[in-house]
Amino acid sequence: MRIRIKVPLKLPLKNTLTPGPGNGPFFRFMAVKRQWKSAIPDPLPHQIADGPRRLTIVRLMTTRERPFDTGNVYYACAAIIDIVAKKGYLVDDTSDLLELEKPVQRLAVGDELAPSTWIEIEDVEGPAVVTPLLPGVEKQPARIKR
Repeated sequence: MRIRIKVPLKLPLKNTLTPGPGNGPFFRFMAVKRQWKSAIPDPLPHQIADGPRRLTIVRLMTTRERPFDTGNVYYACAAIIDIVAKKGYLVDDTSDLLELEKPVQRLAVGDELAPSTWIEIEDVEGPAVVTPLLPGVEKQPARIKR
């Protein structure tokens, strides 16, 4: 399955996501987080992850924007990855269950909306997630509290 989510928001700047001294930076960070949570739709039942997936984030830019450097683009994508995982598009954002592709930054072409962000999710061949609730899987013994 391949899912493409088009979000009409600019990829946030690193400074917007980095809390600083005082309440102002924290409230700006929380506002950006709320904005992204509401812009990314909840997955449909058939889009909920049940195994490993590949994730690519595409930043569509206008001609007036400059590309982020490598560290800043990954930093900006980290918050989006967490939101996508919490919504259910990913089982988890660990390296076992997520193949994170290098974020793409490119100019918008034709009638593409810019600035905006695309989130592309694709199933990866691999075993489904094994949980103790599946038949045929032995439950782990309970831990002894000391």
